[in-house]
Amino acid sequence: VVPFVWIGAWNRLLWKLDGTTGGIVLETESPTRNYGFAFDGTGNLWVSGRDSPQSLGRIDTNRCVDTASCSAAACTGEGPGFDDCVKQRIPAPGETYGVTVDFMQRVWIAGYGGGDLIMRYDPSAGAGGRWRTVSPGFSMSGIAADGVGWVWAAGHSSGVVRIDANTLDYRIVAGTPGPYAKGMAIDQTGKIWAINQNGAN
Repeated sequence: VVPFVWIGAWNRLLWKLDGTTGGIVLETESPTRNYGFAFDGTGNLWVSGRDSPQSLGRIDTNRCVDTASCSAAACTGEGPGFDDCVKQRIPAPGETYGVTVDFMQRVWIAGYGGGDLIMRYDPSAGAGGRWRTVSPGFSMSGIAADGVGWVWAAGHSSGVVRIDANTLDYRIVAGTPGPYAKGMAIDQTGKIWAINQNGAN
């Protein structure tokens, strides 16, 4: 098996790299302005797009395998055939920033700025009912999903937020408010990690 790495640039370009040599396998245009990437379990690359209007991008990397197969423009509606496109541009209900995928293959976005939303996109739900949101009332940055049903988001100056992946109920984790939590990660033992911006703690 050859490992691949996907990277993106602010100018909407994407590159698939050979993970061993670093060589470029293909170059293609992203469905949105690249900010964050996350893979699901079936080979879809989800792109958090810092664009106007705000959007979530999707690329089917099982079918986007060379320049020719990736050349079609992104689909932009929820009409017939939308989910069969190699690339999708999906309007988001709020500003997009961090992105992750949970174990149910639902895509989560941490909202930064206007709306202060945490957003969940369920591609298996019916058209028109795929987005669910919750607003803790402050901006978010990084976001990560664990293996037992929680999603963790970095809240600006307000602490780490734990969200129930099914109900979207949330709470701020005691002891975490501080200078601008930014990045979020979960290690192989299930421990939750956050890194602060504007602080050394």
